[in-house]
Amino acid sequence: MPGGAIAGIGLLGGHRIKAAQGNNVRLDNIYVGSRDMFDDMNRAIAANGIRPVVDRVYPLEGLAGPALEGS
Repeated sequence: MPGGAIAGIGLLGGHRIKAAQGNNVRLDNIYVGSRDMFDDMNRAIAANGIRPVVDRVYPLEGLAGPALEGS
């Protein structure tokens, strides 16, 4: 049975993913703001010295494992 999920990030209004229609695929779209909003956010981050909080760091080696090896 075909199926799966496609996550579209930053899609613009009106765009569709036709390959998924009728194939038992779930589409999850995450809409983002405009380029101006992105630039405003980055200026605010820089002006206020906002830094991300990093709790843990994981190595990338071996992360995907069999998924990328075709097993």
